[in-house]
Amino acid sequence: MLDNLRAKLKEKKIKIPHHFSCFLNILLAKDITPFCLASSIIEVGVDIDRLSLMSIVGQPKTTAQYIQVSGRVGRRANERPGLVTTIYNNAKPRDKSHYEDFRSYHQSLYAQVEPSSVTPYSQPAIERGFSAQMIAYARQFSSIDAVPSDIDISIFEDWFKKLLEVRASAISNSERKDLVNYFNKKFLKWWKIKGIKSSSWGHLKPETDPEVSDVICPFGASGRKRYQFECPTSMRNVDGEAVVWISPQAYEPIEDDFEW
Repeated sequence: MLDNLRAKLKEKKIKIPHHFSCFLNILLAKDITPFCLASSIIEVGVDIDRLSLMSIVGQPKTTAQYIQVSGRVGRRANERPGLVTTIYNNAKPRDKSHYEDFRSYHQSLYAQVEPSSVTPYSQPAIERGFSAQMIAYARQFSSIDAVPSDIDISIFEDWFKKLLEVRASAISNSERKDLVNYFNKKFLKWWKIKGIKSSSWGHLKPETDPEVSDVICPFGASGRKRYQFECPTSMRNVDGEAVVWISPQAYEPIEDDFEW
């Protein structure tokens, strides 16, 4: 279509306007350098093997994130090796520190990776994710229109027994005890109180209050009702957050009535 338009203009000896020529070049991808502008989500969302040059603005907060982000270019090293440049901000102490220790930091890059925030079978991890796994299993192996009151409690008991058998060599005695206690004293107890009477699974939409009849609710939901199972959407962090304020009184001098 573009070629026909250009031919018609030449036939009638019409001079092609400059802006039209620029538009034509854009459509034909002439003298155009393709690029991808992305936020930090590129570490998990972009997988284009033809990318070969990356500029990172500012040092990512974690080394693991830095490795994931920078690894998005140079996927086809034989054809087009990747080059990553980091643009630091001199006004930011963190960026300045990484610039000053650039060589030593990158020579031991993988040694700098932060430890995982989830310890398997620890009490915080069990409290955060065990109930969600139980409910996910029940929903996966039940009919698509099944509601909580349709679920036979034996489904949970059989799955838990199988879990202990499969993980027998990976779980210590104390961890096994914690799992059994949580399953019997909390999960089954709560399910018998609420699950077998409920007709609604609930949802995990952020910043929404669950209904009274829901079995599950988003982790940390402010409107959580009693005997509702909190289900996380991520297991990356299991620690709670706290806000700290520094009182201005901390910097006020202490009055001293001593006189010479």
